[in-house]
Amino acid sequence: MKLDILRILDYPFWFNLIRYIITGSQQSMKDYVYKWLSSESPHLVLDIGCGTGDFFDKRYKEYIGIDINQKFISFAEKKYKKFKNANFVVGDVLFYKYGNLRRRKIGIILVSMMHHLSDEELFLLFDNLKKLNVVSLVVCDIIPNPKGLLKKLMVALDRGAYIRSEERKIEILKNYFEIVDTKMLKAGLAVQCGIVCRLKK
Repeated sequence: MKLDILRILDYPFWFNLIRYIITGSQQSMKDYVYKWLSSESPHLVLDIGCGTGDFFDKRYKEYIGIDINQKFISFAEKKYKKFKNANFVVGDVLFYKYGNLRRRKIGIILVSMMHHLSDEELFLLFDNLKKLNVVSLVVCDIIPNPKGLLKKLMVALDRGAYIRSEERKIEILKNYFEIVDTKMLKAGLAVQCGIVCRLKK
């Protein structure tokens, strides 16, 4: 059963439907991300592992969403085609040419992404990001032990192989960033750990 779910989640319609059943509109997460990014007025918002573009906001000056799934990017391009500040790119987030963005003031979204990357992959990603002018990085990621049987079931069904505790997420992030804020965010049947970071000076 889990394998069947994994396959259909590669298609935007099913991905969005199942995610909505589990997390609803994700409004608490969207508000958290926008609040912290907008406070720094970045020239560019970079959404790493953007999926179908749910965290695009028309108020951003410029937005680039990166995802390895071509179907997700095509869906996002069609959905947001009327917005000139919305850009979507098919690419591996570990090997994207971030250096081209080096002179920009950047805010980064990392939503539901950390638990899909190993420690080594996260270190590779953050090694690239620390070379940029990152004014804020906002993480939202699931935790392994939420309260409630349904919430625990949602974690068990998740396709991420690296679901970490809040403490472990922070431990990894502290190698590169200063932690500015943390907050548990409820989204339907899911609980996400929100973490706001700035690059170490």
